[in-house]
Amino acid sequence: MSEKKKFGRFLALATAAGAVAAGVSYFLKYRSFHKELDQDFHDFEHEDDDDFDGSLPHESEAASRTYVTLGEKKEETKETAKEAAQVVADAADEVSRQAADAAEQATESAKEAAQVVAEDAADAVDTVKEAAQDAADEAKKAAEETASTYENVYKPVIQSLNYSAMRIDEKQFNGSIIGEITAEITDSVALIADLTGNRGGVYYEAGIARGLQLCNHPIKLILTCKQSFFDSERVHFDVSGDNIVLYANDDDLKQKLAKRLQAVLSKEAEA
Repeated sequence: MSEKKKFGRFLALATAAGAVAAGVSYFLKYRSFHKELDQDFHDFEHEDDDDFDGSLPHESEAASRTYVTLGEKKEETKETAKEAAQVVADAADEVSRQAADAAEQATESAKEAAQVVAEDAADAVDTVKEAAQDAADEAKKAAEETASTYENVYKPVIQSLNYSAMRIDEKQFNGSIIGEITAEITDSVALIADLTGNRGGVYYEAGIARGLQLCNHPIKLILTCKQSFFDSERVHFDVSGDNIVLYANDDDLKQKLAKRLQAVLSKEAEA
C-alpha cells in the first residue's frame, strides 16, 4: 500500500477518533450540567416547602367578600322595571291630556276666529249694501231734481231762444237706443249735459258730442253741475278742466244758462 493511501486512512481514523473524543467530552459536560441542575431543583423544592402554609393565595381575601344571590337581584330588577314602566305610563297620560287640552283650545280659538270673520264679513256686506243703497238713493234724487230742473229751467230757457228742447229718454223709437241717441245728437245744434249725480248715461252722451267735435262737427257741448255736488263729490277728472256752468239753485241756473247759450249760439249764427 502506498504512503498516500496510508495517509488518507490515517486521516480518516484521526477524524473518527476526534469525533469519539468530542462525544465523550460532550457526554461528560452534559452529565456534570445535569447533576448541577438536579441539585438546584431539589434546593428550590425544599425552599417552597418551608414557605408554604397550606393555604391558597386568595383564600383569606375571598373569605371576607359578601355575595348576593342571583334570585334576590332578579327580584329587585323586576321591581325597578315595574316602577320605570309606571313612570312612563304616567308621563304618557299627562302628555295625552295636555295634547287634548291644547287641541280643545285650538278648536275653540278657531271657532272664535271664524265667528269674528263671519261677523266682519256680514258687517262688510251690510256696509256695501248700505253704500249701494245710498248711491241708488242719491242717483234717484238727482234724477228727480234734474227732471224738475229740466221742466223749470232748461226747457223754458232753450225755448226762449227759439230752439226746441228734447230729452232723449222721452222720445219713442224702435231699434237700438244707442243708434237713436247718436242720430239725435248729430242732428242737434248743442248738447247740454248736467253732470250732477255722475250718471253714466250723461257722460256717454257728452262723449258722443265730443267725438263729433273731433270730427269737425259744429255741435256745441255745454256742461252744467250743481255747485254742492261738485264741491262734495267732484265730477270725473276727464271733464274737470272744462268750463262747467256751476249753479246753486234753479234761479241761479236760469241766469247762467241763458248767458252761456246766448254766447254760444250767437257765434253759431255768425258762422
